[in-house]
Amino acid sequence: MSVLEELLETAQKLPGEDQLQLLAFAQGLAVRHRRPLKPTSALLAQAGMLDPTHVDEMMAAIEEACEHVDETEW
Repeated sequence: MSVLEELLETAQKLPGEDQLQLLAFAQGLAVRHRRPLKPTSALLAQAGMLDPTHVDEMMAAIEEACEHVDETEW
């Protein structure tokens, strides 16, 4: 029996909450062992995804909603 098959067989015997913990643990391991992208390649992969009109609209919305301080709020 392979490790994967044994893991699946064992997981099926666990109660639901323990299965969720096992899943979270396995996902954490998977993230830790994933090969990270180089920052430049990650950025370049997004290049050209937005057209200039959408960028302008986003910038205007950010300036309107986020770039001010409401001193009465704190």
